[in-house]
Amino acid sequence: MSNIDIDRLLNPISDESPVGNDARYEFCYEMMEAEVKKFGSLFGETVDWNVVKTNAMEVLEHHSKDLKALCYLVRALAEESGLKGFDQGLK
Repeated sequence: MSNIDIDRLLNPISDESPVGNDARYEFCYEMMEAEVKKFGSLFGETVDWNVVKTNAMEVLEHHSKDLKALCYLVRALAEESGLKGFDQGLK
């Protein structure tokens, strides 16, 4: 199970904009979403939850305190480590 430095994710993005800006057009956000879209794909693609986790953390730490990115991070932690990961994501 990976250890997430929650303090880094909770720090404000900047003094001017503590929650950041819309991150939907940031590369890391698009990578995160593209990976999640593989879930349930008719083409049998597998989601790389580590890619989701890494990019969700990038969004939350450097771009925006985005709720969707947070939900994807929790899901990635759950996929990676089961209930222990889910518990870590909720803390």
